[in-house]
Amino acid sequence: MDWLNDLIKQINVSKPIAVAIFISTLILWKMKVWFGIDALESIPLSIVIWLCLFSGSLIVTWVLMALYKFIENLFSKVFKKYQLRSLTELQKDFLVMLGSSEAEHLYISRLDFKKIGATKLEVVSLFSDLSRKGLVYVGIQNSDYVVITEYGKEVAWKIVKKLRK
Repeated sequence: MDWLNDLIKQINVSKPIAVAIFISTLILWKMKVWFGIDALESIPLSIVIWLCLFSGSLIVTWVLMALYKFIENLFSKVFKKYQLRSLTELQKDFLVMLGSSEAEHLYISRLDFKKIGATKLEVVSLFSDLSRKGLVYVGIQNSDYVVITEYGKEVAWKIVKKLRK
C-alpha cells in the first residue's frame, strides 16, 4: 500500500498537472459527445471520463480545503478579538502576572488564596478557562503547574497596553 501513499503525495504536489488533465480530458470527452469527433481513437471514452472525474474531484477537494482554511482563519481572528473582551478581571490579573513574570509559570498550590480573595477551586477553574482559550497551559500530569503560552503573552501585553491608556 506504500505505492498508494506515494501516488497521493505526487498528485497532491502536482495541482497544475491535475488542472491540465481535467481541462484536456473534459475537452476530449465533450468533443466526442457533442460533435462526434474522436480525437484519440486509441483511448477508450471510459478512461477519458474517469480521468476527467478523478482530476475534477481533486480540484474540488483542493478548493474546499482552501475555503475551509480561509473561513477558519476568519473566525479565528474574530474569536480572538471577542476572547479578550470576555476575560474577567481576575483572569486578566493572573494573565498579566504570568506574562510579566520572568519565570512565566507558577504552581497553584503556592498561591496565597486569602490575599487573592478567591478559593483554590475558583483559581483552578480560572486557569482551566484560560487553558481552554489557549492562553495558558495547565500540566497534564501535574495540574498544579501553569505556564503561559505565546498567545497568552500577546493577550497579556494587549491588556497592559489598554491599562496604560
